[in-house]
Order: sequence, then C-alpha cells, then structure tokens
Amino acid sequence: MTDGYAEKSVELTADELAKINAYTRSELDAEDIYAFNISFCNNDIDRDNEKFSVEALYELAELFAGKTGIMDHSMKACDQSARIYDTWVEKENGRKTADGEDFYILKAKAYMVKNESNSSLITDIEVGIKKGSFRFLLNGQKRLFDMRHRQKFTPLRAYARQKL
Repeated sequence: MTDGYAEKSVELTADELAKINAYTRSELDAEDIYAFNISFCNNDIDRDNEKFSVEALYELAELFAGKTGIMDHSMKACDQSARIYDTWVEKENGRKTADGEDFYILKAKAYMVKNESNSSLITDIEVGIKKGSFRFLLNGQKRLFDMRHRQKFTPLRAYARQKL
C-alpha cells in the first residue's frame, strides 16, 4: 500500500469522464462524480533512508491505474471510497532531492460517487481536513516491487547529502 495525499478537486472533461466510465458498470455523468488529484510517492530519500528511482515511479504509475482507495487501513469492502482513473509522473522544476537529483513525484486522479454516504468525506477533502487519509492497494505487488526498485542509503550518507 502507498499513502496518497488529496490535493484539489478536478473539473471533469469528456476524456476524463470516459476514463472513469471504463471502471464503472453503469455510465456516470459528471454531476454524479467527485474527482480529485492525489500526490503519491517521489524519488526523495524517505524516513527509512530509501528512495524510489524515477524509473520505478513510472512503473508504479501503471500499477496504480484502477486501484481502489481505502480509509483508516481497513480492508473491508465498505471502506473502499475512491478509485484511481489516471496517473502520471511529474518533475517539479527547481526542486532537488536530498541527494541532489531532480525531484519527481507520482500523481493520480481519483473519483468518488457523489452520494449521501460520501458527502461528509467530500466536504472534508474540499476543506483540507482529510488530506492524507487514502491508501491504495497494489494487490500484493508492493513487496516484490519494493525489493526490485527501492534504493537503500546508509543513514550517514543520507544525512550528509541532505546537508549539501
């Protein structure tokens, strides 16, 4: 699983609506949907002194498409609240990682159905209360992915690079 940080809502275009409807059983209209951007992982050194390569971020983007978001680490179907319908990797111009590389971040767009049970969650996302509350499942692929694509740094080297 990977954390996602909700950013801002998305105005749906016809292309985005088509991407969403590829995941639904019945066709939805823009009025039925709340869509928002999410910032996921990046290529900076994390608290475990590890990082994703830029190549790994692009591979993760492919893995996240269509995945469901859950609330409070709950694996219950009733706690599934959003689905990712689009992903991309973005370079943040002028920003560097702790070890001096260009900063890249995996981003996504997710959607929820506007209904009574989601209305308070949508409101909380819009006003910034629920920001880091989504986790997205990679169907057991994360451990294998981590072993192949995470780069390990010694704490001393990571600390030294942060001070540059």
